[in-house]
Amino acid sequence: MHKLTVDEKKVLWENSNKLLAKIPGYSIVMDWKEIDYSDIYKNENGYTFRVLMERNEYSDTYLGKTLEDAIKSLAKRWVYLFAVYYGEIVFPDCEYSDMKKVKEFVAANEKYLK
Repeated sequence: MHKLTVDEKKVLWENSNKLLAKIPGYSIVMDWKEIDYSDIYKNENGYTFRVLMERNEYSDTYLGKTLEDAIKSLAKRWVYLFAVYYGEIVFPDCEYSDMKKVKEFVAANEKYLK
């Protein structure tokens, strides 16, 4: 399993942000820290995003077989996190982010992540 270098991760980050910039009505930008402090691996099955959790536990997320799939997957992940953490912007009529609405928001914006 190959751990991506900073330069390789920058390619993913920059291209994911290019996709996010296509979403109208929102200024969604993936923070570099999201990538810099996480590990991304590539093996024969594709790309995996690894986050260090509490007590030295890891959370792995499969991003896809190809670089293009990984870029789209990272962008979609960030749209999801944007809707969860900035729910008051996305859903001004709700006090908290409703997961059903979050999923609808992600699905509605997926067409821009191509």
